[in-house]
Amino acid sequence: FASEAFAEARASLREDNEELDDAAAVMMLTQAWNVTNRAERVAWDNQARELDQDEAQRARAGEEGREREAEGRPQGERVEVGDEMRKNRLKYIDIPMRPPPTLPVEIPSRYATAKLQKGQYVEL
Repeated sequence: FASEAFAEARASLREDNEELDDAAAVMMLTQAWNVTNRAERVAWDNQARELDQDEAQRARAGEEGREREAEGRPQGERVEVGDEMRKNRLKYIDIPMRPPPTLPVEIPSRYATAKLQKGQYVEL
């Protein structure tokens, strides 16, 4: 707070109290920042804790809901869902949460893949 960037803040403090010098103004600004920073960190920690509790609660509710669904269905219907998941794996696959690729994916042709599996040379 002793740099030129905070000169205006120090000047406004000295205008309000003419007995203050630069060192005292710097000390007041530092104390004000520390108090504000502590309060913001406490608020941040509380918010993070609440988010963690909400996520845990949602996970428990989801598990309980799945258990209730499984209990409420007849046995044959549960088997059908399992068969459906086995037959259509791509329909039930999880979608990863990550950014899209920045480079194009290079997939070799079937011809090149077959030759490589046989251990033969493939021209580029």
